[in-house]
Amino acid sequence: MLNKINQKINNYYPLVGFYFLAWAIHLIIISIISFFHFRLDHRLIVIENWIFDYAWTLCLMSKVIAFIIYWRYFYEDRIKNFGDAFDSSGRKNINPEIIIFSIMNFALLSFFIKPLAQENVLFSVGPSITHYLSIFFVFFIDLMVFKIYRRNSGELSLKEVIISSSFLYLYNIVVFPFGENLGLPFFSLIMLFFIYFYEFGKSYVNSSIYVLLVLCPLFVILGIDPVWGSKFAFFKPALSVKKEIVFSVLPVVTFIYFSFIRRRTL
Repeated sequence: MLNKINQKINNYYPLVGFYFLAWAIHLIIISIISFFHFRLDHRLIVIENWIFDYAWTLCLMSKVIAFIIYWRYFYEDRIKNFGDAFDSSGRKNINPEIIIFSIMNFALLSFFIKPLAQENVLFSVGPSITHYLSIFFVFFIDLMVFKIYRRNSGELSLKEVIISSSFLYLYNIVVFPFGENLGLPFFSLIMLFFIYFYEFGKSYVNSSIYVLLVLCPLFVILGIDPVWGSKFAFFKPALSVKKEIVFSVLPVVTFIYFSFIRRRTL
């Protein structure tokens, strides 16, 4: 019994190692940036605003560096060829179902968010595209990480969804302690992210659809970005208890639906 427990714990060591390394690199990058700002006699508020404005870019940079280092020094001995880490299930063709589900999720959430157009908005096309791409690649790296380091777990299960979501959620809390929307809605979106990931055979291609059609538009356009809120978005969400309930219920309903469909087809 203890051996099985230890084996399960050991299965998560690579994930702990990667996200700890990414967090450490993130701190190093921020420290270097702060050092040069202080050398230029910038006030602390200027440094804080700069880090806040480039939060997603800094997060992406730290994850890319961490992924390269972790692969090179801790994982390359297991799989020599980078492409071998991704089996055919990760590269399979786009499943039309995930497009339909993603559009439905975005439409449903948009309806209950009831976005309101902002008057004095800092929204602009160029930075919004950069924002969109930064979010996409930040989560795409997470897809690659979980694809590689959780190779033996490919089925949809409540345990895997909760554990995976907790890993990613805790990492974001540590990296973005100043985030404006790191509450229950964000955790629910991460859970939905992993429900799709495990339901569609850990396909990073199909899971990317969810990021493109749900996460990015919600964060960039509708103003529920976990870090910036609606500061740089064209819309801002209307605050309501219904929004919290919908965000909480949607992953549960989706998981139950997928579980029911899977049992029905067996």
